[in-house]
Amino acid sequence: VFLDEIWKANAGVLNSLLTITNEHIFHDDGKALPVPLVSLVTASNELPESESELAAIYDRCAVRLVTQYVEDRDAFKRLVVSPTPTVPSGAIDFAAEQTACRAVTVPADVQDALVSLRYKIRDAGFKVSDRKWRQVVGLLRAAAHLEGRTACTVEDLEVLEDVLWRAPEEKVAITRIIQEISNPNGARAVADLDAARELAKGLPALDPKDSATAVTFLSKVRGVNSDLSAIAKRMLSYGDSRKVVECRDAVKAIRAHVVALANQASGADQEI
Repeated sequence: VFLDEIWKANAGVLNSLLTITNEHIFHDDGKALPVPLVSLVTASNELPESESELAAIYDRCAVRLVTQYVEDRDAFKRLVVSPTPTVPSGAIDFAAEQTACRAVTVPADVQDALVSLRYKIRDAGFKVSDRKWRQVVGLLRAAAHLEGRTACTVEDLEVLEDVLWRAPEEKVAITRIIQEISNPNGARAVADLDAARELAKGLPALDPKDSATAVTFLSKVRGVNSDLSAIAKRMLSYGDSRKVVECRDAVKAIRAHVVALANQASGADQEI
């Protein structure tokens, strides 16, 4: 089921969703009707206030993803000219997949890491409900199953980066805490990625109608590019975990974006 602009629904609809998501039941004029719900995906251009009447259903949204406007020029070109994606064909035996997920074991070291994570996040001032922590174990099992494993590992905690935050601005700090426990090199990679983003953000703006802005930009971009190169080189020593590879790819994209801006400023097609 896909629900668009879910937070614009009235209280009656949202209250119905509580029983649908919890018990898979819809109450129609006093009669309880079963709902064969497999998954629920929602979308919205806004988020509910943490203490509002919408908070209960928001807390039941297990995974939360934030999408931004496409920045990369080539990616934007692909977006506007590519055909509309189609739904993949083929049947999935969801009952069998769910049974397999429930059979995945959660070893003692993963349980201990999860408990440590809970208290570190709480001590950092972030609120995560006990309901959410119950959801977390199922997500860890699913992550392991999708990789063909029958037991979770501590590294599986990385999937919680899009689970434990309430407001998008909390994600960076929560990601760092998760990486400190699940993958210290991942935590270093996240810190390096943050530094790379700040370097790119600190570059002066370019105005096509004002050549002086190009001069100012070019005076600073070489130093920024040098620092980005140092970051990329350092990240090569962090191994190849999922988070490290993800951060390396993000830094690579930042460097490419900076080079594209430098080429625009100089009016040439060159590498910095």
